[in-house]
Amino acid sequence: MSPAASTEGLIEVRPDYATPPGKLLDAVLERLGLTQAELAERTGLSAKHINQIIKHGASVSPATALSLELATGVATETWTRMEADYRALSARADRRVDLGQWTSWLNTFRPKELRDRHLIDTDSSPEDQVEQLLRFFGVSTPSSWDRVWQPSLTRFRRSPSFVPEQPATTVWLRIGQLKAATIRTRPYDPKALMASIGAMRELTRREPANALVALPELCSEVGVAVVFASEIQGCRASGATWWATPDKAVILLSDRGKREDRLWFSYFHELGHLLKHAKRDTFLDQTKPDDDDEFPPWDEAAPTSGFIDDDSRDSALEREADEFAAEALIPASFRGRIAGARTKLEIESIADDAGVSPGVVAGRWQFEHGNFTKFNDLRRKLPAEIFGAPPPVVRPNS
Repeated sequence: MSPAASTEGLIEVRPDYATPPGKLLDAVLERLGLTQAELAERTGLSAKHINQIIKHGASVSPATALSLELATGVATETWTRMEADYRALSARADRRVDLGQWTSWLNTFRPKELRDRHLIDTDSSPEDQVEQLLRFFGVSTPSSWDRVWQPSLTRFRRSPSFVPEQPATTVWLRIGQLKAATIRTRPYDPKALMASIGAMRELTRREPANALVALPELCSEVGVAVVFASEIQGCRASGATWWATPDKAVILLSDRGKREDRLWFSYFHELGHLLKHAKRDTFLDQTKPDDDDEFPPWDEAAPTSGFIDDDSRDSALEREADEFAAEALIPASFRGRIAGARTKLEIESIADDAGVSPGVVAGRWQFEHGNFTKFNDLRRKLPAEIFGAPPPVVRPNS
């Protein structure tokens, strides 16, 4: 411990670790040549209370700290800081016992994948990993996680045909939530959003890495935070839409399918939810394990859409979003030309006229013809680094 004189001549002690204030008090009494009974007389505290402080059983209140300052010359701030540090350290020690009992909860989240995404450090102790995961979710216990995230999942409208892993899904959504929180947007403006669709389609013509940097910038001007998070095993989500505030919408996109046409269809699908459906609705678009993830569902009849047509409102909303995406990407007036295209040059010509990427047109051609190899070289791959970037949370050991 290093003593330092305060501006008022009082002794202020700054311990290098969490020392109980009773230990300092015992040392100060010895230095001053005072007994516990004599200190009790000087402070008006009982001798029993002084003894309990020294044995770490009683805490040092601000009033007691002030009395000790007047009697010993050690600053009130030293006593209160030592008390707070010591109690916090004791609470952490008690908490580690609880953390050790929660490792089974941690294991439901696929710890290896969490480590690969830099969300936890699996080289640390199980207790530390549990604490890191709780910190990531912004909760203090697994019970708190249940209270916060279970209701969140039930608010999302999801496909009735597939029940994903809840832990994996919440990790993916939380990554998106944290990333979206860093994006400042103007107030949501549906008219301006609709007017910008042409510019969004034009972005599909850029290199994917460049386009996916420009897209969030464009959308933030109309009140939408667009963020990216790579697919998580067990989640199988291509996109999600929710409202962070009444004036800020969020679109979260995964790299499911790894190709540009899949990504752009998912984006315009989520855009359809924002423009056509109520703010009270939030959407999580996931697919069944046996669906082919390589190709987008270009219309409501597509077998790869992952949605069962059970005449429910959810199915109707999803079909409407699919129809919006199909028309927004490639207007119906181009579909005859796409169906009749036979060469790469024709695909590229249609893309030029439609104002979209040849890869988007190639994906549509493949869907129409059921041929998922021809023109495949036009469908560019997505940049893994954009989707794999970790969210802005405190890293282990940082």
